[in-house]
Amino acid sequence: MMKLAKIFNFFCMSFILFLICGINVSAETFSNEQYTVNVPEGFSMDDKTLSDFTTFTYNNITIGISTADNSLTGDNILNYTEDEIKDFANKTLNSLTTQAGEGLSIAGHEIVSFSSNNYPALHVVYKGSTSLDADVYMEQYVITTYSYRFTLVFSADTENDLNDDNIKSFMDSFTTTETPLKQTENVSNNFLSILLIVCIIVLIIIAIIIFLYLFKTKKVHRKPASLKKKKKKKKAI
Repeated sequence: MMKLAKIFNFFCMSFILFLICGINVSAETFSNEQYTVNVPEGFSMDDKTLSDFTTFTYNNITIGISTADNSLTGDNILNYTEDEIKDFANKTLNSLTTQAGEGLSIAGHEIVSFSSNNYPALHVVYKGSTSLDADVYMEQYVITTYSYRFTLVFSADTENDLNDDNIKSFMDSFTTTETPLKQTENVSNNFLSILLIVCIIVLIIIAIIIFLYLFKTKKVHRKPASLKKKKKKKKAI
């Protein structure tokens, strides 16, 4: 009985430590209110007690998924201009540099289909080295829906480390609870310029018509009294 009690106490203490410290545990499926993803065998999950950020690790590979509110900003990555994409990538790079030091650079960016659900995603690649790691390769995917903005970051030593069936399986399984936003038609700057010019011309024409009408009306009211009398006399004859 004493041995059984010790084993039970050890189990309870281990469970409490897990709840408090957030010890990594293996997982097959991770799901919350925003998305679901299948985690390959061997990967460990660490939610770090944050509901909007989750990490999965295996050897030198780290996968991070963050979720942000998108209902107020209505951010749609498919409508990003080239300058906006560069600005976004540079902000991420500056954040990485602040955390890990100089050495990383932007290797490229594009719009791709992500997951087996073919979600439109902004894909940005960063690579180089930092003071913490001699070799760093990162792929960032951003998916936007009406309510959420998902950012998935895959980090490893080299690009080949991410060319793995487990990683592809992880990517393919990612499923959101909402349909990602589609591209909306943007009104070109040329069209807006032409529309503005047309509006100005129309306003000028209306102003001229009003001015001419008022001028003629005032001219009639200002006729000399002698002319009016002459007209009356002619009528009498």
